[in-house]
Amino acid sequence: TIQLGANLDLKDALWSPITSFKGVFDGQGNTISGLYIKSTADRVALFKQFGPNSVIKSFSLVNSYIEGTTIVGSIIARSIGGTVQDVYSDAKIVATTNGYCGGIVAQGWKPSDSTTSTLMIQNCWFDGDIILKAEDKACHTGGILGENRNSTVTIENCLYSGWITTYSRINDLYIGGINGSTGIINHDYSPKTIISGCLSTGDWNLLGESDNNNVASIIGDAYSNETTVTNSYGSRDSWKYAFAFIQDADNVGVRETNLLPKSSMINDQLPGFGTEPWVYIKNGTPELRSFMQGREFVPAQ
Repeated sequence: TIQLGANLDLKDALWSPITSFKGVFDGQGNTISGLYIKSTADRVALFKQFGPNSVIKSFSLVNSYIEGTTIVGSIIARSIGGTVQDVYSDAKIVATTNGYCGGIVAQGWKPSDSTTSTLMIQNCWFDGDIILKAEDKACHTGGILGENRNSTVTIENCLYSGWITTYSRINDLYIGGINGSTGIINHDYSPKTIISGCLSTGDWNLLGESDNNNVASIIGDAYSNETTVTNSYGSRDSWKYAFAFIQDADNVGVRETNLLPKSSMINDQLPGFGTEPWVYIKNGTPELRSFMQGREFVPAQ
């Protein structure tokens, strides 16, 4: 177990990702600031590879910059199983080649020699920027999780309130406020994604000519039939759909499910949301209690 005993300021010195982490990293409620990574490699984040059966929890990553070619996240680039809990990030994330990016975790992955890979992302909040500079390349990007390639992922009580900007000029564009994509068409993968109690109030911006049919507030692309979303909400202000592509094409109505204007989320308790871990901000949308710092909030009724 590694414990962060105090706030840590890395002062924007050039940093290399922690190559492989297996164990427990407990931030104990402290803050890491000034992380600066500028790399020409793939799998770039604070932790390049994480798991299996590991835990990262209880810290904030602020005022940080992370750049790589592809599979870029703020906390974890590639997860092969474990738990990420009570983590906040407002980092700026940049992918220069392929847009496999996630605000918290870039990719859920099951190695070929493993029978299972299970990831839990719980009570996490991304309030930063993701910039996808890759043109004419695939973009599988999410505000919390970028791509679930072939693992089992549960995303519970997470908040995306940042920005995703892409320059891609092709139609292979899968962007979701919570999860960019689950599974890939024409591949023998069987991922499973469960999203529960999540809120997507962030935005996205397309600086290119791509068709945005696979851009949505909750999930950009769900090729896997084992994709479940419950009690989760997205903003109608910036997103046309809650789910852009679903494997069950006959279930067209799901594309309009759980989208609300931000104005209806202010000072109000959303159906299915409780008082834990959410607080209801005065004149603002709900936020996670773990990261409140003395601001006035409207008590939930």
